[in-house]
Amino acid sequence: MILLKCGQRWNETLKLSGSGSATAPIEIGSFPAGCTNKPIIDGSVTLPSAGWSSTTTSGKWVASWPPNVIINGKADLGVAAPWSSWSDAGNHKLYLSSTCPTAGTCLTLDGGSARQHSLAISNTFPVAAGQSVRISLTYRLPLGHSANVVVRRNAAPWETLGLAQTLTGNGNWQTITATFTATETANNARLDLELRPGNGPLVFDDVAIVPSYPLPLEVHVGSVLQNPAHHPNAGHLSTAPTSVYLPIPADAPYFQHPQRATNVSTSFTLPTTLGLPGGASLTPGLGVNIRSRSWAFEENAIRSLSGSTVTLRDSSLFALQQGWGFFLTGAGWMVDSPAEWFADSTTGRLILATHDAAVPAGRVTATVLDRGIDLSNQSNVVVRNLRVQKVGTGVVATNSTNVQLDGLSISRTAGFGVDFLASREFMISNSEISDTRLDALSGTQHWKTSAIYAVVRDNLIVGSGTNSSPTDPERLPAPALASLHAGTYATVSGNTLVRSAYTGIRADKGSVVSGNHVVDSCLVLDDGGGIYVQETDNDGVIENNVVENVIGRTDGKPRASTQAVGIYLDDLTSGVTVRQNTVSNADNGIQVHNAFNNVIENNTLFGNRVNQLWFQENWNRLNPAGDIYGNEIRGNLFVPTTPVPALYQLSEFSFPSRFATYAGNLYSGLLTAVVAMNSWKDAAGEWQNVSYTYSQWESSVLGNTGVAAALAATDNTYIAPKAYAQYRVTGANILPTLVIDTGPDGWKTWTSATAPAPISYAGCPNAPCIRAAAGTADSILISPNFSTTKDQWYRLSFDLRTSAAGQKVDIVIRRGGGGQNGFSSLMGSPISVTGDGQWKRHAFIFKANNTVVKNNPATLDNGARVYFGGIKPGQAVEIGRLDLVPISSVEESTQIRLISNPESSAQYVECPDAELTPANCSKYVDLRTEQPISWPATLLAHESIVVFTQERSLLDSDQDGIPDSQDSCGGTTAGLAVNASGCP
Repeated sequence: MILLKCGQRWNETLKLSGSGSATAPIEIGSFPAGCTNKPIIDGSVTLPSAGWSSTTTSGKWVASWPPNVIINGKADLGVAAPWSSWSDAGNHKLYLSSTCPTAGTCLTLDGGSARQHSLAISNTFPVAAGQSVRISLTYRLPLGHSANVVVRRNAAPWETLGLAQTLTGNGNWQTITATFTATETANNARLDLELRPGNGPLVFDDVAIVPSYPLPLEVHVGSVLQNPAHHPNAGHLSTAPTSVYLPIPADAPYFQHPQRATNVSTSFTLPTTLGLPGGASLTPGLGVNIRSRSWAFEENAIRSLSGSTVTLRDSSLFALQQGWGFFLTGAGWMVDSPAEWFADSTTGRLILATHDAAVPAGRVTATVLDRGIDLSNQSNVVVRNLRVQKVGTGVVATNSTNVQLDGLSISRTAGFGVDFLASREFMISNSEISDTRLDALSGTQHWKTSAIYAVVRDNLIVGSGTNSSPTDPERLPAPALASLHAGTYATVSGNTLVRSAYTGIRADKGSVVSGNHVVDSCLVLDDGGGIYVQETDNDGVIENNVVENVIGRTDGKPRASTQAVGIYLDDLTSGVTVRQNTVSNADNGIQVHNAFNNVIENNTLFGNRVNQLWFQENWNRLNPAGDIYGNEIRGNLFVPTTPVPALYQLSEFSFPSRFATYAGNLYSGLLTAVVAMNSWKDAAGEWQNVSYTYSQWESSVLGNTGVAAALAATDNTYIAPKAYAQYRVTGANILPTLVIDTGPDGWKTWTSATAPAPISYAGCPNAPCIRAAAGTADSILISPNFSTTKDQWYRLSFDLRTSAAGQKVDIVIRRGGGGQNGFSSLMGSPISVTGDGQWKRHAFIFKANNTVVKNNPATLDNGARVYFGGIKPGQAVEIGRLDLVPISSVEESTQIRLISNPESSAQYVECPDAELTPANCSKYVDLRTEQPISWPATLLAHESIVVFTQERSLLDSDQDGIPDSQDSCGGTTAGLAVNASGCP
């Protein structure tokens, strides 16, 4: 057993020379066990405050590198301190002198009547065993007098640490320079100048001790990370104020990599907007850092330059394409913004612009130690209760067997937190890992042997590949893959991950990922997930996890859109069970991408920004019809918090009927009647898009084609408000008349064919109506122009009769063109209704996503319009009694909240509005049951519930969506659509 004393600090790697056995493992821990002031392995060196000098640029400072660890070695601080002195007699003197080898002051040691040595003692500094250390000083002693220069420990037994040298005087100034090797590791080494009895005085100046250090891996000012110097700086693009990327101006030449079978590039063209400052130039060796795909960041370098063409040191991971971003690193001229540094090995200088523009003083530390604990190739080792900070990699356990880490604190690493690549039966538990430049826990890396049978449980990971604190200067992007990547057949349970640069947890083949809490992932890259899985016959389990806030980042991308996923089943994943997870605030809650034969059951998918569940098929490598098939979707709760479809199925090959079976799922209808959407390419290669209300989805029929929309969509439930309405009507009908006119205030038709689509008045049972028949091509019936206001809610209701049973009509509110304006949707996805040849009233609500002013002279907008589309040749539609009215905000009257418990035990949860809007607390009901919630609510381990408010003033006795206070036709038969007055 090896015990390190609590509260002490080491500046060297803890490395074992051998392994333990299964019955007698080597144990390394703290003494006493379990202390809070854990023994520290610190891989940084503090730069002396006096070593900094200002430059001509405000806020920019320079120090020697490696640093001189002797403070006041030039005696230029106006005092002797921190030099101190000692003698047995006590009548010695250490004072400033003006008779020096150069202008200024130096120090004089007068030994007085000392019977032993009198000493001039420096400040303490660290040395590491085996480290090469250079010493130099200038001194003067009387002719024939002598003194000693010694480096020793500043504590009993005061042993020398590799240097003990005699100085001999000749009456003149002399300079000595020597290099020695430190014999032991000590954080409290000191330099003594020993004056022998009867000798002296000793006058000395320009004292320097310079331990050999590699170039810094990272630099901190206090606790704040400073970034390597880079060009350009964040803010150089007004359209992307956080971006450090320049866009690649054109597609680069590419070829297929012989091993990876992907297209790669070895050169690209620089943009004309490179914007080098005066006197700066690009040279071979400068770093080139490229975001080559949504999910890929790579570090490369300039091999050579020819004009505006850069040839790279290595081939890129992917072909370099126009619009993807890059930035440069590796030159002193790049230190031109706060929180940047550069170490120049040629000039021996460290250049720094502090994040706060303040003097560096003694706040600067440079990380120099490659690894804190090295357990590579070792077996049967247990390490407990140590702290590792400011190193390259916290713990290296590659190629190890049965290594266990427990209760470790690892922070501020320039590489991985723990690297356990190719390990077997590795385990880490109850540990905290923060502020790692690369993955916090890495058991898998590209094209390398993965860890197997790892156990990762009950750890806290904060800031993997990004800052743990969002208020600190943002860390430069780095090639971080996943905060936690445990390898194959791993058990990953009970961990909390906060602020991941890319994926939170990556689960390889046969792994169980259970009871984890993943918050704020995909902060630097995207097309990743809170939890990500890939691989055919993966056979893994993802259960009882809570995933929140999967953000996505557009910096360095050619498109301002993200693809950040809660739980991601990627390329050809099969055999995975995803159950009882809660996912909120991702772009897509769960994405199934070219994946098959998976089970997704009993999950709560809440408030994800685009879709709750997305099937995306663009491969047919295993199946000619497409690689998504045979998935089972059952018992899930889908709750959008914006009016978007919960489900989206997309195929580039055919109608997605084979994607999945749906059974026992619950669909929220609080904000939209559309629950699903299908997009596919038909036989002619044209994209088709169909949205579905719940009844259409459940009927499993696509219009009149007879093609199943979702196989076995059975026993599902649609949850819509019942006892209370969600809004009140706040204005008059925007489209009160049905007038046929080709002008802006009339109804008209459009078709792509030369022959127009006929439009006419028709007699209807209740009021005049309009009949539109298709021409020789698909046709659209278009309303008069009107105005919309962004974020205003509207209610559209109308009578509709189709010419045939099973005929589908798509309804959408669009911009109506004019000037440079297009015809974009103002409501998101269209609403599709299927007629039966009889008159039927339809109603839905939507929130306008843009303001469009009718006949606007400034924007030249024609206005907004209602489009009734999808009228095919031989078909007709009749429209009557249409009203479009503004309504009160649905979000205000219907507050929807997710209440989740990520803990492994039951928890009491208070009302989420208790502080800001306590009146809401009594209005909350359970979404599934509409039963009132009693606060505090009790949630079981890993459980979540969805609650929403019922506005008591919107009592809706007949449940037709119109509150009683505005309902002119109370007692409407359940299920009938009504107009804005509540009448069928």
